[in-house]
Amino acid sequence: MFNRIICQHGSIAYCLPGLTADSRYGIGALHRKRFGLYYVLDTNGWDVYSAPTDQLKKVVSLSSTVILVLDAREGLSTGDLKILNYLSRLDKSVYVAINKADPNYAFMKKEFNHIVCSSFFVSSAHNIGIKRMMYYILRNLNQALNVKKELGTRNSTRVAIVGKPNVGKSTLVNTLVGYYRSVVSIVSGTTKDPIEASLMFKDHQYTMIDTGGLKRKGTSEYSVARCVILKTLQTILTSNIVLLLVDAQLGIAKHDLTVIDFALRNNKALAVGFNKCDTVKAFNVKAKLPELQRLKEQFRVCVLAFSALKRIGLNSLLATLHRLNNLANTKIPTIKLNKLIGDTAPAPTIEASTPTTAATSAKDKLKLNYIHQGGCSPLVLVAHGSNINKLNKDSKRHIKETITEMLGLNKLHIHINLRNVR
Repeated sequence: MFNRIICQHGSIAYCLPGLTADSRYGIGALHRKRFGLYYVLDTNGWDVYSAPTDQLKKVVSLSSTVILVLDAREGLSTGDLKILNYLSRLDKSVYVAINKADPNYAFMKKEFNHIVCSSFFVSSAHNIGIKRMMYYILRNLNQALNVKKELGTRNSTRVAIVGKPNVGKSTLVNTLVGYYRSVVSIVSGTTKDPIEASLMFKDHQYTMIDTGGLKRKGTSEYSVARCVILKTLQTILTSNIVLLLVDAQLGIAKHDLTVIDFALRNNKALAVGFNKCDTVKAFNVKAKLPELQRLKEQFRVCVLAFSALKRIGLNSLLATLHRLNNLANTKIPTIKLNKLIGDTAPAPTIEASTPTTAATSAKDKLKLNYIHQGGCSPLVLVAHGSNINKLNKDSKRHIKETITEMLGLNKLHIHINLRNVR
């Protein structure tokens, strides 16, 4: 039903129960032109034999309207009545969606007649009655949904927290935001859908995105695991900063290098965090020195150690993310950029220090004429010059590294678009 309302494949829909372990946010698409922007929150299942979880209470408190989804085929149970009794005590508008209702559902009406709040017979699988229900709900809202202020995902910096299963991604999100946002378990693969939570740091809003654990290809053959991987990669593409978590005891694996390569190829600001540093005695940096040095030199990424569980080094982590965000949103004056290729540029200039593929004549010589900024987050520079199309990959990479070094952006991967001028 959540996917029908947002008109996207936002949550994993599968025949196995309990796949939705965390709450999921989405922007409603049905009747948006008529009623404006509104947010939809998909929650995990409520075990009626226990009290509602803190996460479920938090989601309900953020909502202006609550839709209780019941199963028409199973009928109205005592557990459903218990949930209705709990929701009726809240200062919320409550509606009941009786899902899995066949077109001939006349015989079902009697069983649900004594439900006091408004109810709708719908079928999410066949998309029956969803639009009518949402039109009725949105029309009868007493005030506009203002969840955007609570979520703060529009004008905030999106930080994707990725890594292998059980490296502490959910624990880190919960510790940073200050409440139980993601489910934490010793069982790997608990988080499947990306979970978003907002926090403020130095008067700037960040949206921390907890993603599903990335497994190696050989261990991800079943369909649910593949969906988790695809959603995590999609989250990386839509984020501003990627934070790769690594277990301090295990260190960097080949699979982590693949994630680093994917993030950098898509021009994402990247930081590598060694979590669980409290489990390693004094976090033996000397033993990890070759590994850390290779990360810093080869990939030009920020590397830091912390413990999400023990709250060690989290201020340094947030400061690093804040610094990366400022670098990615740097506004570089065009005059400053063009000084790199002009006569006033400090030696060696880009033109002089660029390796050529072979001895060329003056006519075929590389010459950068003009450079300007093309965008922020990711930082994009556009360079115009002669015979750039004749450069090989090594020469293009040399130009990129030279500009990055001269601008003092060594910890940030910038994208330079080279355009040939005839």
